[in-house]
Amino acid sequence: MACRHGDSNCKADAMQYFQNWLDNGVEPPNDMRSVIYSTGVAESDSNTWDVLWDIIQTRPQLQDDETALRNALTRSPEPWVLNRYMSWSMNYSIISDGQYIIQQVGESPTGSSVAFDFIIEHWDSLITVHSNPWAFEAILGTVKTVNSQSQLRQFQALRSRLPPGKVWKKVFDKYVARIIINIEWLEKYESEIKRFLDENTSH
Repeated sequence: MACRHGDSNCKADAMQYFQNWLDNGVEPPNDMRSVIYSTGVAESDSNTWDVLWDIIQTRPQLQDDETALRNALTRSPEPWVLNRYMSWSMNYSIISDGQYIIQQVGESPTGSSVAFDFIIEHWDSLITVHSNPWAFEAILGTVKTVNSQSQLRQFQALRSRLPPGKVWKKVFDKYVARIIINIEWLEKYESEIKRFLDENTSH
């Protein structure tokens, strides 16, 4: 958690483990691998991302590490890399559980708005690929931090393009309600939060 919140000591330690693994094959501690891989990707460029992707494709012995690495790749700081990864996730011959890749991108610091825009742009194709509403719910989960009226309008406009059936609408409407709650919360507390930040960051 410290690394995710920007703690410099945590990130330095994680990067040391990460580079030692990449350069010398020294396995990082089991209970820290997710943090180490995610920090390594977040603090690196697209070249390192490509190296990790190649490792996933060419080392079948990774087993449990593969999930940690796939999730770590969603932490790239480069939007174009995240868009490429999400595009690949729509091809089952490349990634079999692509809905979770999009979900993970949406939960990353850089990826929240990137994932939202991706869903808006590729809505029809995503429904075609992920034709089960319960699987598709993982993708819709990326909107759970959306808190603006403009994004709400964009999202609501997609409802008319849902497949037929009450289940699809039920799943969709749940996230519309979540966005509305976010907007109402922000409207209620935004000025208070701004005042707190001004008072505590002015020195």
